[in-house]
Amino acid sequence: IVLGIEVWTITTLALPFLVDVLLTLVWRARHNRPWLQPHRDHAYQQLIDTGWTHIDVALTYWGLTMVCVWMGILAAKAGGAVPFIVFWALAMAGSALWISERRTHRA
Repeated sequence: IVLGIEVWTITTLALPFLVDVLLTLVWRARHNRPWLQPHRDHAYQQLIDTGWTHIDVALTYWGLTMVCVWMGILAAKAGGAVPFIVFWALAMAGSALWISERRTHRA
């Protein structure tokens, strides 16, 4: 608990970015690519490379972040195990979106 807020709630707020960073690192490791070398493997970069505008990508990330914020707030108010459950449910949903994007736009 940080400042009276559960770690799960705080982490939920950043999930769109955390999912992208962590899954990109896993993907790069599985494909034997150096972690610290500059690349364009993040989901937002892939979307731009496939024709999305910067505005479309920014609004999509903003929307996903807002969903996480609202779910995090509702989960925090519910208390108990709810923040933990909401975090993992959103993390799995985000992972499914990331994998779907990767399969659709990248060989």
